[in-house]
Amino acid sequence: MIKNGLIILIILGSSLLTFGQGPSSTSISATANAVIVKPIDITIAADIHFGSIAAGATEGTITLGVDGTLTYSGGTFPVDAGTETINASFEISGEPHGSVSFILPHEVVLIDLVSGQELIMNNLILDTGFITTLDKDGKLTANMGATLHIGAHQEAGSYSNTFEVMVSYE
Repeated sequence: MIKNGLIILIILGSSLLTFGQGPSSTSISATANAVIVKPIDITIAADIHFGSIAAGATEGTITLGVDGTLTYSGGTFPVDAGTETINASFEISGEPHGSVSFILPHEVVLIDLVSGQELIMNNLILDTGFITTLDKDGKLTANMGATLHIGAHQEAGSYSNTFEVMVSYE
């Protein structure tokens, strides 16, 4: 009899634990969302051109500012040979007020295809900075400047090369 009473007490106690606590689980409905933004696009409005340069007996540099100003140092000086200087310019479009960042190369090697001689272009900068915001229409123009290094008695030639400019949403 004590055994039956003990068993009844155990069953009654466990049912009180189960029924007395209420539900042991619950659920809620969650929502999933996604926003698709306009793809970002970049086009070249102008390639960079340092103009015609004379190399001297010592090394020198030419710095083309984002505003198109030129600064010569060392053994370089401009030559009026009918070529104008142009700073590079890029047109970006995307999501209105979107935050974008640019990646430019550390340096670009310009090569004269006839002689195989090289020039180094570095210190690439943008007038917008490397992180900026598109306008209310999702547009931006970024002007680029850089420094070109000319060797002492640099061989005459037409030096060029391509380089990659990357832009992405922040």
